Amino acid sequence: MASILSQEAHRRCYHAVSGATTRVVRSSRWYHRGSLTSINFGSDPPSPSSLAASTSTFRTFPAIQCTEYSDRIAIITRINAAKSIGISKRWVANQSTPPHTKPSSFYEEYEGLKARRNKSIIMNPEGLGQHILPGNYVTRKNEKTGVERKVFLEHAHGYFWALKELRLTDGKPILSNKTVIPAAEAEKFPTLNELNSLNDEVVNIPDFFTRNNRSKDATAQCTLVAISCKDFGAQQLSSWTTPFDKDLRQGKDSERYAIVRVSINEGRFMKLISPFIVTGTKKNVPESDHANTLLYYGDAQEMRDILRMHNIYTGYVFLVDGIGRLRWAGSGEGSEEEVQAMLTFAKQLTEAPKRVTSQKISQPPGPRVGRRVPRQE
Repeated sequence: MASILSQEAHRRCYHAVSGATTRVVRSSRWYHRGSLTSINFGSDPPSPSSLAASTSTFRTFPAIQCTEYSDRIAIITRINAAKSIGISKRWVANQSTPPHTKPSSFYEEYEGLKARRNKSIIMNPEGLGQHILPGNYVTRKNEKTGVERKVFLEHAHGYFWALKELRLTDGKPILSNKTVIPAAEAEKFPTLNELNSLNDEVVNIPDFFTRNNRSKDATAQCTLVAISCKDFGAQQLSSWTTPFDKDLRQGKDSERYAIVRVSINEGRFMKLISPFIVTGTKKNVPESDHANTLLYYGDAQEMRDILRMHNIYTGYVFLVDGIGRLRWAGSGEGSEEEVQAMLTFAKQLTEAPKRVTSQKISQPPGPRVGRRVPRQE
């Protein structure tokens, strides 16, 4: 059967798939691609009859072709942010693949995730977030060989790296923008679906931010999006939301400003205790803000990577214009200077663009051009 490993290679290697990496080890097992289930035939090659009997329960997937163990087959570390793509689509190892060669599909996938990051967000140079790669990886360089390799963030900096970063950055892994992000450079707020409001409404963002802007005018409204993943970060958000509500949502143009609070609860266990989370959140949020308080249960790593929200122990704030573009970002507890700048930028985002009127400039009459044509009677 052509879909099974070659007889010369099966004694030397098999592919053991763990939670995060794929490695090559010496064994006499045969693996079928797709099911990743092993068949142990011992040291002798299988006969066609035993092969057919053993693979009868398998789906029709081609097996992984591999070279000799001495060729050191190139195995590629899986990116956590792309879990939906199967291993068989992520790498190919065959006789023609040179050692340590990574397929273009892997690079395209990785570079695509990196390119989706918002380029207008300013990372704190004192923090660790600027070095984090998609999938929570960092690079480490071998001092002897000079070869760089990707390792897990927790393996490189320890399990409590986020708390260390808060100490190094004074609780601000993201620095506040000094000016409003220009409209030509502004990027769309990343998508996150199936969020539950405290009024039991299922919504999607960023569509939820622009739901009342039927004119699709960028200056029609401005939304302050306050995101937290832990209680410590949620407590910091009041330093931003309270001045925003007091200065902008109490006047005559209050309908043009909105505050949306987003609480991200990652992990399967959080979904099980969601009733207790809803009850506790309702106690801390005024009833008038229940419609704009959203809870999310699930994996939000892709959205957090785009917004550079690598540290989950702090709060993040963003200003979004009337068509869902991110125009300003900040993190941590807002200082007086940062809050005043945020309020100024929010007012700028709702100002109507100035119309340029062409004024007719009076000039003295010049010489007559052309030849007078006599009137015919």
